[in-house]
Amino acid sequence: MIMKTVTIFLVAALSLLLSSCSPKVYSIRGEYNVTKYTETTSSYDEVWDKVIDFFAINNISISTIEKSSGIIAANDVVIGKSNLSVEDKMGVIENRNAWFVMPYSSKNTKPVSVQCSLNVRVSEMKDGKVSITINIGNIMGKVITSNLAGLMIYPSSNFQSTGVFERTLLDMFK
Repeated sequence: MIMKTVTIFLVAALSLLLSSCSPKVYSIRGEYNVTKYTETTSSYDEVWDKVIDFFAINNISISTIEKSSGIIAANDVVIGKSNLSVEDKMGVIENRNAWFVMPYSSKNTKPVSVQCSLNVRVSEMKDGKVSITINIGNIMGKVITSNLAGLMIYPSSNFQSTGVFERTLLDMFK
């Protein structure tokens, strides 16, 4: 009986300790204008080369490249903390040039990295223009926070694109 009581107490204490270490994470509050599409009068080959160059300049490894179908894809892309930001309590982003943002957290949680997949579709249209469409998916971040156990890094799915990455690529064609 005493052993059972001690076990229940230890489980309860451990649960309380671990739950107190977890930060309260809020929802994204800011409004982010994410444009995923544009058209250009540039040639298909010129657009294709610029997109490839953009991936190379930004050190994004291409996993699929099919010029005939217009697909350029990158899987498991890791974005470092210099391109990440967090919102404050009011939903204002700290780094307006960040590619991804996470919501405010009650425990001074900071972003460490984001892993995602990217794909760009380049298409020739009937009117002679070329369209460029960007999709970002599978966004999963890692965050760091300090608690009773010290510094901890843990996964977070609370990241969202700010539209800066998309705008940077698409603005090359305006």
